[in-house]
Amino acid sequence: MPFAKSVRRLSVECSGSDRRAARSAVLRRRSMTAVLLGGLAFVAGGCTGPEGSPVLGAVFGLEDASTKSFRMGRIPVPTVRPGDDLIGQAANSPGECIWRRAGSSRRFQAACPDGYEP
Repeated sequence: MPFAKSVRRLSVECSGSDRRAARSAVLRRRSMTAVLLGGLAFVAGGCTGPEGSPVLGAVFGLEDASTKSFRMGRIPVPTVRPGDDLIGQAANSPGECIWRRAGSSRRFQAACPDGYEP
């Protein structure tokens, strides 16, 4: 082929740290893009539905957004059940201890058992 141009490859010496830095920059860019797209999908998911999101009414003052009614009530006082673990004494409440609910990682504050010494 008389008209074909000769292609000459340029070889550039790159150290291992340069390659790692370039690869790291590409990974950061890709992860940032993924985070931004995930955040956009999360925000868009909250704005869908026939009645809209209650967040839209609270944040942007939309009149047609759905609302959640306020209910009066009391939070039940936690009681220690069999199997609950005693973690330790509560820092700001003398005579109160921190307990972990049996079978879960949920913690609550209740009275210390009789004779408890920290």
